[in-house]
Amino acid sequence: MSPPDKSACPDLDFDGFSLRAACGPRDCSDTLDFADPDTGWCRPLSALVCQPAGNWPAGDFAIVRQGALLHVFYIKGPLWLDYPATHGKSFGHQTTVDGLAWLDQGDAFAVNPASDWDRDYVWAPSIVFNPGDGLYHMFYAGVVVDRATGWHTERIGSATSADLAHWTRVTAGGCAGVTGPGCVMDGDVPWGAWDEPGPWRRQCRDPFVIKDPASSHWYMAWSTAPGPFNNQGVIALARSDDLIHWTDLGPIACTLGAKAESGTLFLNGGRVHLLWTVTSDGGIAHTSASGFEANDWTSPVLIPGNGAVLQVAPEVLDMGGWYLLGWVQEALRDLRFRYLQMSPDGQAFQRPIARLDCPWVGADNVHPGAVEVANGVDDNCNGLVDEGTGPCADQDGDFYGAPASVHCSLLQTDCDDTNPDIHPFAEEICGNGIDENCDGIIDNPDMCSPRMPLPIRGIY
Repeated sequence: MSPPDKSACPDLDFDGFSLRAACGPRDCSDTLDFADPDTGWCRPLSALVCQPAGNWPAGDFAIVRQGALLHVFYIKGPLWLDYPATHGKSFGHQTTVDGLAWLDQGDAFAVNPASDWDRDYVWAPSIVFNPGDGLYHMFYAGVVVDRATGWHTERIGSATSADLAHWTRVTAGGCAGVTGPGCVMDGDVPWGAWDEPGPWRRQCRDPFVIKDPASSHWYMAWSTAPGPFNNQGVIALARSDDLIHWTDLGPIACTLGAKAESGTLFLNGGRVHLLWTVTSDGGIAHTSASGFEANDWTSPVLIPGNGAVLQVAPEVLDMGGWYLLGWVQEALRDLRFRYLQMSPDGQAFQRPIARLDCPWVGADNVHPGAVEVANGVDDNCNGLVDEGTGPCADQDGDFYGAPASVHCSLLQTDCDDTNPDIHPFAEEICGNGIDENCDGIIDNPDMCSPRMPLPIRGIY
């Protein structure tokens, strides 16, 4: 018999098993990734939705995990081109445990009217925790508008907090030619359009900061306009050792396009991954490289999403074993979240999600032969749930319990839990008056009756 055609054996969780019985040992979960010990698999949801408080439209945002609590900080206000007087004056702040109920924490951060670099708008927060000083560091774009020409100048600033509620702009570092605390970087790079004429040449926004555990450097992805300015954008990288002073590493060439903004970085499979906003169907592009400074970025691909609704301003958060993907739904301007699945070859896919307080299991960990884990799920697809994973009343260590329990590795009842040689399927010893195999029969005649002796064959 020829092996099954693998192209006809869908394997959505990339664990080598399919739901189709003709494809070999049948997988018992191929699409769900969250489970609760009390209820089994949690109900899949297309997305979790955070509606900004007061029904304000939201913009670029940051996700921060603090224990079981998830924080989001987002640009608050209508679209800036239509409502410049009320857009981007502060960051909204909400928290959740389950992703269903959100608690408004009030405005977290606001423009500085006394500054000449972030007095008009604050955009696109990114927040990281620095174990070195025990503080959260927020990076954001500060914007000042020339009152005479209406031209925008964007710079990147930083503020710190011990509790994610009270923020103080940094005073170290600084940007040339500006006053007011907080500024750490501008877009005046040799390859950029900073000094060219035009209302949009001074772009320096959408910071996203991550630490490289291999080198201990901090890296920032940021959006800018390359020179000569021709209505295109690009994602660039910068490096820092102190989160204050940043070294330009140049643009990521494969991101150049009519729209290239809101870059977000994460690590998976020994590679650096970048997502960013583009104008194409779906709105989120993906590339990866072997290292932050390797300059071997792959050709960009779109992450399959909802082609009818543009997804912008992507964010990714490592939740410990799985990735949370967030974005702004362009039309409704709310924040939405899904599960981001990574295939073994490094491709990214959007998948349904469950409430955030439902424990992560991973369908790729559920298949025939998998290790059974105490999670309310039949991990090894044998029809039993959590066998051998919990408390087992096994006093003699033979893996059979008295009474029988699903938590014992072997499920039958031990009839003598003081003797490891007595248990179901033990070898029956004849003539000793003991029921070794727990079948309820001492010296079972089927096992102990005399058999016809074999003939003794001589040597001829």
